[in-house]
Amino acid sequence: MPMSFIPWLREQLQNEEVSPSRDFFDGPNFQTILYNTYQANGYVFSTAEWDTNKTTQNSGIKMNVMTNFCASAKDKKLVSDDTTYYGLIRQILELDYFDFTITVFCFD
Repeated sequence: MPMSFIPWLREQLQNEEVSPSRDFFDGPNFQTILYNTYQANGYVFSTAEWDTNKTTQNSGIKMNVMTNFCASAKDKKLVSDDTTYYGLIRQILELDYFDFTITVFCFD
């Protein structure tokens, strides 16, 4: 079922003249813009490669997520809790969907 969702959704949206959802599922332009640094919401982000010899490092990223945990492999009761993941930004991409753009941070 999950693999058939996108074709099904495309079919549902094909008769709509203007729809950001339709543009999103049709996919972006193949000419993607790559950035070494990117400014958003008053913050400057950099790729780890760009930061290699810099005094100020801005390639670190932190993400708080809600996830399920269990105490051991034998424990069948899952408990939801917040956890924090840390990583380094490897790429900053700008995807052009013709009517709008989305910036994507690829990180480890």
